[in-house]
Amino acid sequence: MQTIKLFMRILDAHKWGMVIILALFAGMTFMMTEFGDDPADTFAPTSRNVTVINRDGGALSDALTEFLGEHHNLVTVYDDYYEMLDALFFHITTYIIIIDEGFEAAFLRDASTASIEFMEAPNVSGTIFIEHQINGFFTLINAYLAADIPLNAAITRALNAADANITLLPTYRPGSSRYFYILPFAIVSVMVMAISTVLIVYKKDDLIRRMNVSSTPATARNMQMLFGCIICALVFWLLFMAGAHLLHPEPLTSHNGSLRALNSLVFSVTSVGIAFLLGQVLKKTTTLAAVAQLIGLGLGFTSGAFVPQEILADGVLAAARFMPMYWYVRSNEMLSDTIYNANIFWQGIGIQMAFAVAFIAVALVLGRERQVAAG
Repeated sequence: MQTIKLFMRILDAHKWGMVIILALFAGMTFMMTEFGDDPADTFAPTSRNVTVINRDGGALSDALTEFLGEHHNLVTVYDDYYEMLDALFFHITTYIIIIDEGFEAAFLRDASTASIEFMEAPNVSGTIFIEHQINGFFTLINAYLAADIPLNAAITRALNAADANITLLPTYRPGSSRYFYILPFAIVSVMVMAISTVLIVYKKDDLIRRMNVSSTPATARNMQMLFGCIICALVFWLLFMAGAHLLHPEPLTSHNGSLRALNSLVFSVTSVGIAFLLGQVLKKTTTLAAVAQLIGLGLGFTSGAFVPQEILADGVLAAARFMPMYWYVRSNEMLSDTIYNANIFWQGIGIQMAFAVAFIAVALVLGRERQVAAG
């Protein structure tokens, strides 16, 4: 077991750095868990000061004015070019929509030929969202007209549709559940920093040559090193579980809480595979901090740890399926009261284990090649 002893000696030499990193990520996880807001709870549309210069006076332009008045603050500005420039410059209004005469007739004849002029205040963000609202409103009316619905009825339906309330089902849960959504970011970051640091030191050519002349086979040394990595991962996982128990003891001891803990344990093993592979690829420990943050934040944002999966783009989710954190989050979601599905949960567990085996297998092959080249 000389290799494991060497592993522990190297880890001990870097222990204070590991303690600082563990405390940092644990603190970030605690702050994001206890004081972070659910994106679904904090989102609210923003109202702007908007001016509509209605030169057409038709039912369609009146409907647009009513629509914008329901979502924004309508500000009256005199229909004069310089008056409008002054209003925009002094931020009396942030957006001016000019509907020229004949707009409704042009829209009914061919919607693509009907145009509206826009003027916006300088150094104001978010005005493009107003254009999307207007385009969506007119697209909805045009769809009703294409279905042979009269203009007045189409306008009424479009206004009613724009007022419809949309409710997002909560993806994040308070307490233990939210803790386990943020946890994989901390797990993978800490594992990469701790385990990869040891492996980078371990694979120095001089050290490899000394070990190659020993009586211990290379395969046995690699397996002992992997065993040391798993022990290290278990210690970190137990520390995170202790934190979860201190924060929310009752949910963690429940059935779903136990399954969340199991899910995090499996992801910890997968993170060992990631760290084991990176330890064979990277050459300097100075790059590990950046790599750990890149992997943790990148996987967190694209896999649904920070942003609910149902509001991520389809392309992002399609790419995230090739990442183990996606299946961790998916398994976590299956423990929700609203969409509980045991089959999908265990499917996610199995796929995470498959990722772990693949990462470790590739890392062992690279380690063997490295030892042959050094010898």
